[in-house]
Amino acid sequence: MRNAVRQYEITGFRAGYRVATIALGVAGLALAGGLAEALSGGGSRLVVILLVVFAAARCVISWFPMDAPGEERTQTDQRHGLLAFVAFLARVWPL
Repeated sequence: MRNAVRQYEITGFRAGYRVATIALGVAGLALAGGLAEALSGGGSRLVVILLVVFAAARCVISWFPMDAPGEERTQTDQRHGLLAFVAFLARVWPL
């Protein structure tokens, strides 16, 4: 309850974390496809693009696990942080 969700990927729950991130990414892609079909107008294109960016980042993030707390930061952890930032930014950008 006190650790970041991303720490699940460096524990025995790694497989479940990967399933969850991929499922969230697939759901984002499905939502983007549904909105692209249902909505029209210039503003909807941006929303669909941001959803696709979010979904792609979520699908890929579990292949770049974070480093264990207290260890030296690796490129894998840096990529994880970048993907998390991209997913977050894509989710809040229109606000």
